[in-house]
Amino acid sequence: LWDSVRLTAIVAAAVTVLVVAAAVPVAYLLSSTWGSSRWQRGLVVVLTVLAVMPVQMYVLSLRDWFVDLGLGGSRIPLILIHAAAGLPVAILVIRAALVTAPPHRATDVLSGLTRPSEALRRIWDRAGHALVAVAVLEFVQVWDDFVLSFLVSGLGSSPLTLVMWGEARQFGTSFGTVAASAVVMIIVPVALVLATWRRYLVPGLTGGVLR
Repeated sequence: LWDSVRLTAIVAAAVTVLVVAAAVPVAYLLSSTWGSSRWQRGLVVVLTVLAVMPVQMYVLSLRDWFVDLGLGGSRIPLILIHAAAGLPVAILVIRAALVTAPPHRATDVLSGLTRPSEALRRIWDRAGHALVAVAVLEFVQVWDDFVLSFLVSGLGSSPLTLVMWGEARQFGTSFGTVAASAVVMIIVPVALVLATWRRYLVPGLTGGVLR
């Protein structure tokens, strides 16, 4: 169980970092006033379609592609496919936060190129709650995942829900052991959501309307 918890935490943390790192620059470009608004609207439509598209439509093709690359049975395909599945929603949430955020004085005064640290600070000031909300929800989604883990993961991946499912199907496993393991499994996502619910999740997903 503890090896599964550790490996699942590694997978969830890696996916969360990839999703946030990839979503921020795309969301920033989609929220900017310069550039063609036509392609921005078109990309938003594409992201919306991808966000609601069932993962079963593309996960098997991606899995076979990773197998052809010699990565079958490792955690890399699971991490990358999870990141691909969570990226559209993350971009849309962060973009909405950037678009609806009140204008920042530094953004109005300064224009053109700036240091990466200053750009990140501006994004954090405008959409910090949304960034934390996306990170928390992505981590919890990967932690609680069953479908992608079942379809993609191989030996050594050890996603926690898949391990729990296998334990529950063993006739020789007592109910007490499975129940205790389930309690350990749900502590992390529940604690994470409760710790960030009021300060980050609700403001990040509603633009600060509800607290």
